[in-house]
Amino acid sequence: MNERALFNAARYLGLKTPKARQENRALLEDAYERMRQAAQPRHLLRRFEARLTDGALLIDGLPPLPSQSLRRIFTGAPQGLALLATLGAPVDFLIRRLMVSEPAMGAAVGACASAYVDEYIDGFLAREAAALRAQGLRLRPRFSPGYGDVPLSVQRPLLEWLDARRIGVTLTQGFFMLPEKSVSALAPIVSGAEGKEGAPCRIGDGG
Repeated sequence: MNERALFNAARYLGLKTPKARQENRALLEDAYERMRQAAQPRHLLRRFEARLTDGALLIDGLPPLPSQSLRRIFTGAPQGLALLATLGAPVDFLIRRLMVSEPAMGAAVGACASAYVDEYIDGFLAREAAALRAQGLRLRPRFSPGYGDVPLSVQRPLLEWLDARRIGVTLTQGFFMLPEKSVSALAPIVSGAEGKEGAPCRIGDGG
């Protein structure tokens, strides 16, 4: 478990100080290893043409996505990437089992899983960003439904458009993803002279 993973897992667990992180390091390292053994990370990516109206983002094949947040981050971005990543159902099962038998470990595994899905997304987006650079393009930070003014209800058409069932992701009636350690997001693509490339957006990361 590297220092970045430790820091992010501790953050998800609510451990905000270096002392708290060190005091719980052994717990987090054990939890991270258990989570990694259970994780079956998979993802989907789809590139799209983006258009803007006064109050919505337009993506072919989807109903208009009404959001000033999306409109703002896609200003100057004629294309984007839609993504969905999951750690798989075994991680959910592990967390639920541990929350009954070892609640502290269960919470730690949940925090490590949230940190790990971020790492996993950052990894494949870094590869996409490298490919985009070869085309003179850059990838702006990602943004997830449920944050800003983007309603969670956006999840249903977005996941249908991505064909989320291919990687085992479904939605509850309340628009929450199953497996729980799953993340969906949209990331704008801009010309190479614009934007900040590849930095992960912490609004909406993790699960």
